[in-house]
This record gives sequence, C-alpha cells and structure tokens, in this order.
Amino acid sequence: MLPQYVDFVTKHPNTLLARYYGLHRVKMPSQKPVHFVVMANVFPPHYDMHMTFDLKGSTVGREIPSDELERKGKRAVLKDLNWLNMDRKLMLGPDKAKQFATQLEQDVLFLMDRKIMDYSLLIGIHDLSRSGSGNAASPTTPAAAAAPASASIASARPRRTWQCSN
Repeated sequence: MLPQYVDFVTKHPNTLLARYYGLHRVKMPSQKPVHFVVMANVFPPHYDMHMTFDLKGSTVGREIPSDELERKGKRAVLKDLNWLNMDRKLMLGPDKAKQFATQLEQDVLFLMDRKIMDYSLLIGIHDLSRSGSGNAASPTTPAAAAAPASASIASARPRRTWQCSN
C-alpha cells in the first residue's frame, strides 16, 4: 500500500490524510527493538488548539462526559455528540467548503478502496478571542494564514450525509 499512498499524497497536495515521513526501529543492546513512526503534526505548531474533535460520523458511544471534559480541559479530545451538542459548524465559505468536500471525498474513496474502515476526521480549533496565550496571529497576519481551524483524516466509516456550512 505504501506506493499507492505516496502516489496519492503526491497527486493530492491538499489531502487531509496523515503524512508519514518514516517508520523506524531502534535496538539497544540487551533490549527488544522499539518501532515508531514519524508523522507531520496535523495542526499548525504556532497555534494553540483550544478544542479538538475526533469525528467518525457516528453517535454511538461518541461523547466525552462533562466530568472528563472538566478534568482534561483543552487536552480533551471531544467526539461526535459533543460536536452536535455544542452546535459546532465548520464555517468555510463556498469555495473552501467545495474544496474541503471534494478533498474529503477523494480521501475517503482512497481509504475505502483499500478496505480501511476505521478512520475519523480530526478537527482542531484555535479560538482567536483566546489568543492572549502567546500563540496568536498578529494584527498584520492575513486571515488565511491565521487558520483558526485545522482538519486531518486520521485513517471512518464513510458518512456521505455530512454538510459544510457556507
């Protein structure tokens, strides 16, 4: 599958699929080898993510309870029911919404063709009103560069009934 993956991410530079840079193995004397992958951070490193959602297109067992949310704070990874209960929407505008939907469909078809059935859309939200923490866009930073929300597919049951708000 690696050659097809490399071909796909090369031909689709805006893919939401995770970008893998390498699979490595470290073997220390008298110890078992340790394997690890190096991947690109799906969120811009110069912005704090104030909320993170892992959306699968299902509501069964897909909610982080409020006590866990309070305990974990912004480190909590929220799920589909949290997204719906908070009435969250991606506000992309018509051109970006079309580009996003097209790329998402291409990515999902790539995964479906390879029988990868458990994947999700990871969304990170950087709240510009809470940017006083140091990781904020300056007043001169173009709005497109500020990117208050980022998304990536983390390897989903396809759900073709989603909508993007304009």
